[in-house]
Amino acid sequence: MLSLALRQAQKVVAEFFPITVDAPLIEQPRGVGGFSGTTIYRVTSDDETYCLKRLPDDVNLARFTELGLLLEDLAEQGLTYVPVPLRTRSGSYVLKDR
Repeated sequence: MLSLALRQAQKVVAEFFPITVDAPLIEQPRGVGGFSGTTIYRVTSDDETYCLKRLPDDVNLARFTELGLLLEDLAEQGLTYVPVPLRTRSGSYVLKDR
């Protein structure tokens, strides 16, 4: 049985990946998390691996969006090692579950 956190992660991943027979694998590695209370998930789909971050309730969403725009801009300028956040279908970097 999946934990509530993993079921929520599946809902978020469905926002970025079409539901297919080869659904993405979602794992929550032990001992991995952010300094701010962020929960980290590893999402593997085909040959790509992504990081899904569940932000704490008190995170500044405007600041998080600014950082996403900055990373996107740096990648567009040719920095290939910059981790660029994916956008939701609606164009946001953040998908709220509440």
